Amino acid sequence: IDYRNTYASNSYTMGSLNLKMPYNLAGYPAEFKMGAKATFGKKDRDEDRWRYKWKGDEKVKMSQMLYSEEQKAFFNDNYDRFGPVPDQDKVEKFFEEHRDGLLKGEFRYWDSEGQNFLANEDIYAYYAMTTVNLGKLMVLGGLRHEFTKNDYDGTKLLFDDSGDFSSMERVNEKRDYNNLLPMLHLKYGITPMTNLRLAYTQAIARPNYWDYAPYYFVDPKNEEILAGNPDLKPTTSQNIDLMFEHFFQGIGIASGGFFYKNLQDIIYVQTSKVVGGVYDDYEIEQAINGGSAKLYGLELNWQQEFSFLPGFLSGLGIYANYTHTWADADLLGREGFLPGQAGDVANFSLSYEKYDFSARLSASYRDKFIMEVGKDKDRDEWTDKHMQLDFSATYNVLPWMQAYMDVINLTNEPQYEYLGVRNRPVVVEYFSWWMKAGLKFRFGS
Repeated sequence: IDYRNTYASNSYTMGSLNLKMPYNLAGYPAEFKMGAKATFGKKDRDEDRWRYKWKGDEKVKMSQMLYSEEQKAFFNDNYDRFGPVPDQDKVEKFFEEHRDGLLKGEFRYWDSEGQNFLANEDIYAYYAMTTVNLGKLMVLGGLRHEFTKNDYDGTKLLFDDSGDFSSMERVNEKRDYNNLLPMLHLKYGITPMTNLRLAYTQAIARPNYWDYAPYYFVDPKNEEILAGNPDLKPTTSQNIDLMFEHFFQGIGIASGGFFYKNLQDIIYVQTSKVVGGVYDDYEIEQAINGGSAKLYGLELNWQQEFSFLPGFLSGLGIYANYTHTWADADLLGREGFLPGQAGDVANFSLSYEKYDFSARLSASYRDKFIMEVGKDKDRDEWTDKHMQLDFSATYNVLPWMQAYMDVINLTNEPQYEYLGVRNRPVVVEYFSWWMKAGLKFRFGS
């Protein structure tokens, strides 16, 4: 029996200060803003693993720990029967009864310590910006500076030539870096209800704690290694957005436009072979920086409440958006694909809001995307396209009490992941639909 006890914590402390001052520029109204923000993040992971073996004279039979009822209609009715299936309650009861007796435990340092880490990330940001209204043209320009300070503790496990655990080594990694992020926004009012927007911005995406932490976990049995990468650089991007928008009478807007992103130091997870050394020919899974990529995209949006319709129909509303993205990237021969980036994303909602009642039926679609780049195309990990239907409703019972209901995944869409091609699935999970309902109370003014 494998037993593990995992402790994980994640905390953020932040503070900010913002100042603004109106002024006049050659007769045009303007505003100046400046501010600072500090964020202190801490993430801790500590896991203990034990391997228990039965030392009794009598053999333990699997039949002692099975469900009493046969599992039917398994895997979304794809299989009539599935089993035998262990009963979790019976297994836990057996473990608790014998863990201090005939079950003998061995603490597994190599499993426990390999994925533990303590991470601290402090971010100090300062900005200054100004807005000037030049008649129909609005100009917004600014500059933001961010200083990031990382301090990570992890464990590197050491094994002998036979692949047996020998010792462990505490590892500390410290790193800091600066980023200057300018921006410029232009908005031109074609009519009082129609605008044309153009923006240039720079942004940063930092590595995840888990990807950056200096842990090193080796599985000699399967010849696999999981490792953090303290040498990861943050992904930076230069962005250009061109957007046309038109506001309707009442509540509503339609917009459409194009965007461009130039990405540097892309972060993605790669599985590759170790060459040479004690772990020669092992597979190692690790986040790496993968060069640059360019994204080109089209975005369309429509949101409107049909308040001009007669009677109860005036409560109807609609929301729709669609985004298509082209990727110009070449990651180990995977042209046109960027990890985590779906080619098509769409959302559509039909809503109703009137007489203290509101309801929304929503459909969301996401195209397939590559999650992890393997040692070759056949080992790439993909998440399949996904289409989901949800429903939500609320009713104001009293001024201070609201009833609500959310129904998720009405069509029981599965989570489907595969290697290389779709007919080689590695994860197929059906969650069915699920619902939550209740009452919300509002106290005070």
